[in-house]
Amino acid sequence: MNIPLEFATHEAGHLIVGLRIGLVEQGIVFRPLPPGEAARAVYTFSDPQTSLVRCFAGLLAHLQLLPDTIKPHLRLAYTHSIIFTPEHPYYNDLTVEERNFLSGAQDDMAFARGFASQIAPTDSASVIQRMRAAEAQARDFVTASSHIISLVAADIVAFGLEPDSDTMEFVYYSNLRANKFIQNA
Repeated sequence: MNIPLEFATHEAGHLIVGLRIGLVEQGIVFRPLPPGEAARAVYTFSDPQTSLVRCFAGLLAHLQLLPDTIKPHLRLAYTHSIIFTPEHPYYNDLTVEERNFLSGAQDDMAFARGFASQIAPTDSASVIQRMRAAEAQARDFVTASSHIISLVAADIVAFGLEPDSDTMEFVYYSNLRANKFIQNA
């Protein structure tokens, strides 16, 4: 199964940051998934705060490690913040579709908003403030783990090319395989 590096990097971001912040990560499942999804990093929920930070890790890993795969004006906007509100300096420069993020990140943002609502009062300003704080934490984790995320993403791509992956109903990349990169770091 050919797993694009963009998908591998996005999901590796979730997996590695999740492991770094103490979540129980099971691994990454590639197909079959709900329509619109190519992969899903699976973990055990522990609390809304750590899950909120994890939500941002995929898109931030993609942004940091594969910037050339993102249109320059989107890259500039994402560098400021991946949370688009009318106060975002590039909000009006982007179409509605562009504000809805890269492929696969829409669900991440919806989950993030839900987790932030569980933590903070439900008024919109508090939810956005909590999301921005979690985004900053996720950026720090992605930056600190970027080398490992890159190695795991490359391993995911290689894993997808192994002979058995084309005959399996789905491809499962185990957290144990990713852990070897963390242990060797």
